[in-house]
Amino acid sequence: MIFSRRNTRKCFEIVADTNIIFSAILYKQGNPRRLFTLAEERNVNITVLDHSVEELTEIFSRKGLDIRRGTSFLRTYHNIKTRAVGDVSDNVSHMARDLVADEGDRPIFAYVYERIAEGVDCHLVTGDKGMLKAPVKAALNGRVYTVSDFIQSWDDFKFVC
Repeated sequence: MIFSRRNTRKCFEIVADTNIIFSAILYKQGNPRRLFTLAEERNVNITVLDHSVEELTEIFSRKGLDIRRGTSFLRTYHNIKTRAVGDVSDNVSHMARDLVADEGDRPIFAYVYERIAEGVDCHLVTGDKGMLKAPVKAALNGRVYTVSDFIQSWDDFKFVC
């Protein structure tokens, strides 16, 4: 049997930062949940990094919340793709260290940076002020947004795949 695989090289991809995912899980009426719903309605992939899943597990545990709530949420949407950050080149690792103060956000930066370098139309949605700073935005070709800004700009994007 032959399987065809669609070319995802130029596909539109939203990477949701851990804090966006956490808020979407906890608050049904908030903009983070709306982002997930809009993406599903329009068949746009949201990437959740394995790093974020690990962070979510730790946060849920620390706050005494049931992690099943988080895993159930991630299974609710058909367009959520979990990806591994993978190996990062020394150059990207150094860049992440220089630009991103929070160690926990560096893998997310590196993933988005490398996806953009591969030609993927990749966008980071975050609530982290450190990731919204001008040098980080510049390194990611301006593709860093708050969830509110991303939703407001929704109609400006060309979701190609």
